[in-house]
Amino acid sequence: MDRTYTFVDESGNSGLDTYKGGSSGFFIVCAILVAEKDLDAAYAQAEKLRKRHFQTGEIKSSNLKVKDADRRARILNG
Repeated sequence: MDRTYTFVDESGNSGLDTYKGGSSGFFIVCAILVAEKDLDAAYAQAEKLRKRHFQTGEIKSSNLKVKDADRRARILNG
């Protein structure tokens, strides 16, 4: 049986009290499934994306400016 790796990230407020100051009215969970045979290629693609759009450090969409829709589109479209 082939192994599959799952990479999960979340964003937003996981609590139910969305009226608290600073809390988000949304909670999103995203997962990417990668077959073991494709793992090296997935890491290479992620590193290429990181170097191109985030230079050094972690890939974090919270570091993108809210109004920079063009940059977000470039990142999502490769």
